[in-house]
Amino acid sequence: MSKDIKRSLTTIPNSKGDTEPSPVPHDLISQVHNVTYRLILEKRHLCFMTWEAIAIDLGYSVRWVQIRHTRALEVVQKLLDEGGATATS
Repeated sequence: MSKDIKRSLTTIPNSKGDTEPSPVPHDLISQVHNVTYRLILEKRHLCFMTWEAIAIDLGYSVRWVQIRHTRALEVVQKLLDEGGATATS
């Protein structure tokens, strides 16, 4: 996945110039079959949880969660490329 696509799916700048998770549409997340990936996407993009909170909630390290999140975004990108959902839902 290109860095630009990944960045656009994972962060948006706020008024302070910091980045926050951008919303990934719920209908798109629901199409992700891997339960762990789906949970991470929901917690990060729908509940706006921090990496640390997600890691504690799932019982894994922050790095493990971030790696799985990257893989989950690759699945989301594949769904978008296949026309399975739209990014504006």
